[in-house]
Amino acid sequence: MIKLILAKLVLHTKLLISGFLLTVSSVLGIAQDNDIAQLNSLPKEIVVANSIKPTENAVVKNSDIPTPIYPSITPPSSRKATEIPNITSIMISTPKPTPTPSYNDMHCPKIIRVQDSLGNNSNDINGLFKRGEISSLRLTVTAEDPKGLPLYYRFDSLGIENTDQRSITSKDWSQDNFIDINTANVILGTKRYISVSIDNRDGYSCYGSHDLYTTAFYDVVP
Repeated sequence: MIKLILAKLVLHTKLLISGFLLTVSSVLGIAQDNDIAQLNSLPKEIVVANSIKPTENAVVKNSDIPTPIYPSITPPSSRKATEIPNITSIMISTPKPTPTPSYNDMHCPKIIRVQDSLGNNSNDINGLFKRGEISSLRLTVTAEDPKGLPLYYRFDSLGIENTDQRSITSKDWSQDNFIDINTANVILGTKRYISVSIDNRDGYSCYGSHDLYTTAFYDVVP
């Protein structure tokens, strides 16, 4: 009789420990299907003395006979997706390194805009006008220096201010970024032009003997 009582006591102790471990495992989401199946297969008639109060999911056979202390546990494989905690992956993007500026980037001026009084507004002007239609033409160049140095401009022309086919300096070096050129003696033809040389006078020439050049071309028609 004593051996039978001891055997039941050992069985009850094992059941108590197994139920506790499985409950913890279920809460942590690590219980396996075969563990739950093995525990659920134990006899429901076993009475655990002084067991904790059953949960609302536990099944009580009689009012005075509590079931094993473990509640009804849903195997992980049959759980709904909403019952499984979501783990959000944090994507860490590495910013691309900023390219190191070249020597020219740090020392050479850049043209922002070229426009004229005819309404052309482009860094590569190719305009057209009739001879006698206008008496003067203004060309304006907007440029900037990366170091903020003052810029100097020189304007040369061919076939617009003069009556022959050679290029002349219509306006020598100054900080004026525009020219008003007389078109009274303009020559009929194509590719009449006004060229602009730009320099910041820092001792370094970015292009040829100066820093920057741009040219506005015009076709002159009767």
